[in-house]
Amino acid sequence: MPISNFFSQLKEKLSSDFRKNLVVMIGGSFFAQVIPILFSFLLTRLYTPEDFGVFSNFSAVLSFLLVFMLMKYEMAVILPKKDSVAANLLALCLGIGIFFFLLMSLIIYLFDDFIYKVFKFENHDNFLLYIPIAGLLFSIFNLLNEWFVRKKYFQALVKNKIVNNSFIAGISTVLPKLNMMTLGLVKGQIFGQIISVTAGTYVMLKKDKHLFKAIDIRIIKRLFFKYINFAKFNIPGQLINTLSVQIVVFYLTSQFGFKVVGLYALTDRFLGVPLSFIGNAVKDVFKQKASEDFRNNGECLGIYKKTTLLLMACSLPPFIILFIFAPELFAFFFGSEWKDSGVYAQVLCIMYMLSFITMPTGWLFVIAEKQKFDFLWQTLFLIFTLGSLAISYVFFKDNVVYTLLLLSVGRSITYLIQMGMTYRLASGKV
Repeated sequence: MPISNFFSQLKEKLSSDFRKNLVVMIGGSFFAQVIPILFSFLLTRLYTPEDFGVFSNFSAVLSFLLVFMLMKYEMAVILPKKDSVAANLLALCLGIGIFFFLLMSLIIYLFDDFIYKVFKFENHDNFLLYIPIAGLLFSIFNLLNEWFVRKKYFQALVKNKIVNNSFIAGISTVLPKLNMMTLGLVKGQIFGQIISVTAGTYVMLKKDKHLFKAIDIRIIKRLFFKYINFAKFNIPGQLINTLSVQIVVFYLTSQFGFKVVGLYALTDRFLGVPLSFIGNAVKDVFKQKASEDFRNNGECLGIYKKTTLLLMACSLPPFIILFIFAPELFAFFFGSEWKDSGVYAQVLCIMYMLSFITMPTGWLFVIAEKQKFDFLWQTLFLIFTLGSLAISYVFFKDNVVYTLLLLSVGRSITYLIQMGMTYRLASGKV
């Protein structure tokens, strides 16, 4: 079948609303991600691999806080039938976020030296001090996005992502020129998110301020217990997933130092982050349509197949190019100092492709209310990750390329397992 006919048939099968929202989200998210990628060409010449390594460890610690920050209640914002109830759920999330902000601030104040020593964070520049405020800002940003998805404010969602990425990249670039290079990447993220959270909150209140007049502490208390399963089942699963992802950063730091972690971080910044943005854009539209189909029909296999097929078709060409030319491309665009990041990209590209394809449809565990299956898969993901690192430690302790190759193989297997699980959920057979 000619490729042009394939895409035309796919276009006809996708509903008009879904297609329109999908185009807005993919197009907007792609533009939002182009901005930091373009700035990366400057950032890699302003900051060293060691600076990126410190920022990567900052992000790793932050990701553990984000698991608990809203107790996963933000995932339920899309579910209530009434917007007034969803507004109370939003207020519940904000209150939980402020509580964990204060708790994390106290923990870091009391135990920061202990944490630096345990994780061998040398030349750390006290980056832990910025974790609590970064966690609160990131949580509010995600909460706003969930509200925009619920209300189908896809254009507002895209604009907020563009504002967020633009200011993070721009401020990170400017700070070294102001003799504020120390933790410039960390400070750039915080200042950028302050601006995007402010802009997003303004849009939300301008459109839906009346809904928040109905906030009632009794409703909030009832919602806390109604959706407590999101905390019970999603937090353990997300904690396992976060450990699976960030254990790699901590392992590479302890075995190879900040420089290797910085090179690995650029690979993830160039591959993982753009794919995550595009995948999340598709997910935002997919979960709205799939939730509707599953609620009405008890299955959503049609939109599942179309989404998976679309992502497979879009991902193959760029990944083939990366597999062949990644080292040369990284050296050309980021400088010769970063050529090894391209080698890492070659080794990890299949893993990233499968992650991209399965990212949107992974939301089916929530839609089908099968959080236990999600927890099972997250456990498998952790086991395969730890197994890969353990084999590497025994046989290839001093070889970072073999370490990443084993990691790629192990995680690719788990993504294929997830694809099989979500297919059965979409068909309504589980």
